[in-house]
Amino acid sequence: MQPNVRGIGIQVSEDLYNYIKEKLKKLNKYLQKVLYIDIIIKLERKRFFTEMNTSVDGFIIHAQAESNELYTSIEKVIDKVIKQVKRYKEKIKSHKMPSFKYPGSSIPKNLKENKSTQFLIRRDIAKPMNVEEAIIELNSIKRNFFFFLNKNTHCINAVYKNNEGNIVLVEPEV
Repeated sequence: MQPNVRGIGIQVSEDLYNYIKEKLKKLNKYLQKVLYIDIIIKLERKRFFTEMNTSVDGFIIHAQAESNELYTSIEKVIDKVIKQVKRYKEKIKSHKMPSFKYPGSSIPKNLKENKSTQFLIRRDIAKPMNVEEAIIELNSIKRNFFFFLNKNTHCINAVYKNNEGNIVLVEPEV
């Protein structure tokens, strides 16, 4: 992503632009989907004001810094953006749902010890869909049952064909 660098009261030279691009490489470690980066550098009363706006994954970051030296103000604003991104990522990480650990097997131990019985454990991803889509999927597969994540209730449901050929929906009560 090429940054858009503008100067107000200061000329943005090729060296300054390359310096900014080099400093922005620090952000690549934290950001993946950068939509744009706007940097405005102002010179007012012998002080440099640097302002940076960027959009990342739908999250807009804004930072400002000022200093008596141009390069110091640029470094400060980039450090502020990195600090904001770290804080944002920690916030996202702390608000995630805890991951559920599946037990190694839900087969009782006494049945495991019985060598004549074989069990096949199959784990599938429950696809989010509505009941009508699940019935279509059930009719297209060779099994008599199908598990899915119900879009409306956000619960795991099952549809199956009973002995009479009717389709039955199983919804758990919570």
